Amino acid sequence: MPDLLNIHWPYGEEYVPIPAERTPTITTVERWRQSGTNVTYTARLEHPDLEHHRFVLRYVRDDNTDPEVLDPDNEVLWGRSEIAWKPRLRTGTAVWFDDDGTTFKAPIDVLGGEAPVTDEFRDVSVIVKVKYRPGQQALRNQLLCLDGCCVISGERQPAALEAAHVVPVKAGGREVIGNAILLRADLHRLFDAAQFWFQPAADRAVVMPSERLSQSYRDLLGGKGLTGKTLERVRQSLVLRFGLPDGHGPGGA
Repeated sequence: MPDLLNIHWPYGEEYVPIPAERTPTITTVERWRQSGTNVTYTARLEHPDLEHHRFVLRYVRDDNTDPEVLDPDNEVLWGRSEIAWKPRLRTGTAVWFDDDGTTFKAPIDVLGGEAPVTDEFRDVSVIVKVKYRPGQQALRNQLLCLDGCCVISGERQPAALEAAHVVPVKAGGREVIGNAILLRADLHRLFDAAQFWFQPAADRAVVMPSERLSQSYRDLLGGKGLTGKTLERVRQSLVLRFGLPDGHGPGGA
């Protein structure tokens, strides 16, 4: 099943995770086009029919509502969205029904977790300079929806989090969720500088810190690793990264 739906509303982009099973709520991330603001919603899941690729989300004010959404200066809509998608075509449609009677449609893109393909893989050092590209903001929003926090430290403050490529773009890595994890900004820079790496295993990917790191970072990283859905999403990319020079795989430092 795909990981994420990207709804192109008239006012911005919303990223909605597809539920793997019936759950009472879904957290979505929305980026408002005019202001550039990122907000989160906790929407109630209604009428899930995942076999036929459809469900309904109802947006209501509650204790989990993002304070930015409640700002009276922001004209936030409340109501429900009916979502349906076609996995093979990787498209879909969302229909919004506002509480005041307004209705409109929006197209959906299905975002899968495709990892880098091996024939595009280039044998270069993983050490890269952090350089932002236009697609990174969208990728970061997708990861905020999927992971919700730094996958190592657990930090949830959005301003401190960045999209980190597992396989660098210059080595053939793609700007897709199958090749990205959410990291705290300082950890992102250390990861790009090959100051720690992930050693893939059967059920987790263990963080291995460089001996050059300070003791405080070694303490932070010690015993950490990727598990669950994040590991499933990026496993192939981790294996590719592990084989890069400075990826600290067989024959590495």
